[in-house]
Amino acid sequence: MTSPQRERRPAPRPARAFLASLLVSSLGLGVVMVGDRGTAQWRQAREEARRLHSEISRLEATNASLARRIADAEKNSFELEKNARENLGLVRPDEIVVVLPPETAAAPAAR
Repeated sequence: MTSPQRERRPAPRPARAFLASLLVSSLGLGVVMVGDRGTAQWRQAREEARRLHSEISRLEATNASLARRIADAEKNSFELEKNARENLGLVRPDEIVVVLPPETAAAPAAR
């Protein structure tokens, strides 16, 4: 009896496998860079985060300033009275209010 003839397989081609792998990897990288969550959106999100951090810093500074003003107002009535007079137009009961006419532009000099 003759032995069954073994089928010959083609020799492996590592260059072809490497090129196929490179092609698939390149396509995957392209999809990642251009897709919905690509580098453009990543850069935009990073810029937005930077902008928000600077805004948070600015708001924290404003908050600290307001906290100091509140603490000063609680300790010293001057700040409270100044605010009441300037912003609310309040006066004490024993004070006399004098209302002046609004300033007008200087009259042109006579010739």
